[in-house]
Amino acid sequence: MTQIGPQIHRIESVFDGRWLASYLLAGRRPLLVDSGFAVTPETVIWPYLGQIGVPVDRLRWLVVTHASGDHFGGNGAIKQSAPRITVIAHAADAASIAQHTTFVAEHIDFLRAEGYPVPAISVADPGFRALHGAETSVDWVVQGGESLDLGEGWEVTLVHAPGHTPGHLVVWDPRHRVLFAGDALMGDGIPDVDGHLVMPPHYFDVEAYRRTLQTVRALSPQLILATHYPPIMGDGVERFLEASTAFVARCEEIVADLLAQPQPQPIIAATLVALRRALGIPGADYQYSLLARAHLRNQGVTMPPPPGWPAALSR
Repeated sequence: MTQIGPQIHRIESVFDGRWLASYLLAGRRPLLVDSGFAVTPETVIWPYLGQIGVPVDRLRWLVVTHASGDHFGGNGAIKQSAPRITVIAHAADAASIAQHTTFVAEHIDFLRAEGYPVPAISVADPGFRALHGAETSVDWVVQGGESLDLGEGWEVTLVHAPGHTPGHLVVWDPRHRVLFAGDALMGDGIPDVDGHLVMPPHYFDVEAYRRTLQTVRALSPQLILATHYPPIMGDGVERFLEASTAFVARCEEIVADLLAQPQPQPIIAATLVALRRALGIPGADYQYSLLARAHLRNQGVTMPPPPGWPAALSR
């Protein structure tokens, strides 16, 4: 747990060897960025709020940066303890954040339907519920560009930062030049707490991810506070942005080189093998499948979904 600056707090825990951080902007109307997994509020966030003297029921806003269980799983617990809080998410991710079946369909099942090797997940599985918590509605569906008044002249802006997911949001604090980034940019990989890369960057859309990198450069933050990284500041900001940009270019080159050669095996399998071999980063099938799909699609290779599969889920 760390106080980053005046009224800015990093509320961190460790999951599967990786950092998992939410952020509190402790203005007169406090804002929480991301709720973690289902157990995170009770085991991590509430104890920290107690230490710094912020009553749970004072929380005014919860910004869910995107539809991923380690960012929205605690929504239900937070809403139960702070019923007046306003849960905020972008329109492109809001349904997946609020409804478990939509989340599984739009973020996992569509990959399997197109032939990518991802595990079958059921929302009825107790393990799923234990991580993703109770379904919780989104109170304010935003487009990006909205401002939140934290009190005493402190305003932050919600910025649409797609790529990792279609509806990813970041929170920009111009007063302190701090970007609360969620998973919007991922350098050259996600590290464990010892700094070893254990998961590759992954995103739905290559060009959207690139545009988000340009958006962040234009904001020129002095500090980036992301979910799975220690605070990134000073010269580290530019290095992180350069690493994020270089990673995308490298994957584009890997896939382009593969497509220029005769294919002895199905293209999905060949792409997954090529990416794993070249990047050398461990990672579950889901992350590599999402990465492979994004770069294949960016180079004009798409996998038709089965008959009857909703077109909206093959975005």
